[in-house]
Amino acid sequence: MRKAGAQTIGLTMYPTYPAGFFKGVGMYPYGYQNGGDWTWFGARMIWGLAENGFIKEAYEELRPMLARVVRNKGFNEWYTQSGEPKGSGTFRGEAGVLVRAIEQLRSWAENYQEVPLEEARKGMVIFTFGQSNSANHGWGNYTPKHKVYNYFEGKLYPSADPLIGATGNGGSVWNRLADKLIEDGCTGQVTIIPIGVGGVEISAWAKGGPLHNRLIETVEQLKEQHITPDCILWHQGESDNISNTSEENYIRMFETIREVFRSRGINSPIGVAVASYHPYCVNENEGNDPAIRNAQKKLAKKYDDIFEGPDTDKLNKAFQRGDGVHFSEKGQETHAAGWLKAIKKNCF
Repeated sequence: MRKAGAQTIGLTMYPTYPAGFFKGVGMYPYGYQNGGDWTWFGARMIWGLAENGFIKEAYEELRPMLARVVRNKGFNEWYTQSGEPKGSGTFRGEAGVLVRAIEQLRSWAENYQEVPLEEARKGMVIFTFGQSNSANHGWGNYTPKHKVYNYFEGKLYPSADPLIGATGNGGSVWNRLADKLIEDGCTGQVTIIPIGVGGVEISAWAKGGPLHNRLIETVEQLKEQHITPDCILWHQGESDNISNTSEENYIRMFETIREVFRSRGINSPIGVAVASYHPYCVNENEGNDPAIRNAQKKLAKKYDDIFEGPDTDKLNKAFQRGDGVHFSEKGQETHAAGWLKAIKKNCF
């Protein structure tokens, strides 16, 4: 997929046959079945992933297939490298394989080892979101040693990386933090509510953004189930460094995020990490963005219910970031220790 520039695992052929190899004019490189992207084939690989227990991978690889059906309002035969739909828009072959893939994942969810929801009302509950370093894009998957649960769409499961509900297939800081909270005597068990999405700017979560409704729906579901987070943890800012979001706009947008909780009676403290570092921006301020950093710090000063989380811009060494952006196992451990310190200071 990476080499071919394909959008999904529905890529039919790579490398492609060269131009002119086939007499049929439709069989040009990256066209039709000479490198085209066919959900009709790709979704069958989703079946294989699901049947063999690779549920997270199946879920992640299915999402772009479903997204383009919704975006194009139809079931197309195949797609170009750029995602342009081709062929019939009512292709039953695509519809059928997608429905079966959805049914497989639903069946897994219904039969997965659930934990009674009452457990989420015990111990400590942490709500986590932001961008990739708040999700499953880190290095080194981690399984908690203690009693840690993963809340997802109204149900509770034993927690392990990658967390259900956040993007990415790798490790996260939150399971490590949960173990540290328990080992430090802060609580006997932890429930994580992860909804982080990789690569997004703060505007995606703010009012009017594409993830704002997802935030509202999650919060309202928690309210209905009488689950209240003990702390809300936000790690985001790298993408806004790249896009040069102003200090004022970052603060204004985060205030609309804060209002989702406060307007629904959830007054839990909100931890805002100081996070802006991105290697794309190393030519200025060593990769950090003063405007984003100031915004995050000012939010903690402006509101009594917001506290300053760890300064992860300081974790900029090669051994702390596996690919220059996302935290390595050592970086995750330091990140988790930073959150532990901030939470102990502000949430107890």
